[in-house]
Amino acid sequence: MIYDLSNTLAASIVCEYLAQDLWRHCDEQNSALVVKRDLLLEALDEHLGELCCWSMPAGGLFLWLRFPEDVDRDRLQSLADARGFRYARGRSFHVAADDVPYLRLAFGHVPAEAIREGVPVLAQCLREARTSNEPARPASLFRSPT
Repeated sequence: MIYDLSNTLAASIVCEYLAQDLWRHCDEQNSALVVKRDLLLEALDEHLGELCCWSMPAGGLFLWLRFPEDVDRDRLQSLADARGFRYARGRSFHVAADDVPYLRLAFGHVPAEAIREGVPVLAQCLREARTSNEPARPASLFRSPT
C-alpha cells in the first residue's frame, strides 16, 4: 500500500503566501540569518578560538565545528545534555557513521539570546570532556583521510 505523506493544504498555503513576494521574504530571512550566524561566529571566537575551528557558512542554517581529538565524545554529549545544550554529533552525518570530532551547530531557529548563553556552556563542556591538557586546536576544519 502506498501512502501520500504530503500535506497538500500546508503546501497550498505556503504557495499562496510566497507567490507574490518570495524574494522579499527571502531577503528578510537572509538578513536575520546573517545576524545570527555572525553572533555565533563571534561567540565561538571568544570562547573557543584557542581550542576549536569551524566553518564560515556563506548561507544555510548551521555551521560545522571541529574540536580536538582528545575530547571524550560520549562525556561531551552527557555534559551538554545535562546543561541543556543541544547539537548534532558528527557521526550523524558521516558516510560510515564514524564518531568524528565534529559538531553541527544550528543557528537558524535558535534565538540570539540562546546563542549568547549557549556557546560558553559548550566551551565549558568541551574543556571538561578533554582527556589531556595538551594544546590541541585542529590545524584545519578538515581531517586527513585515515
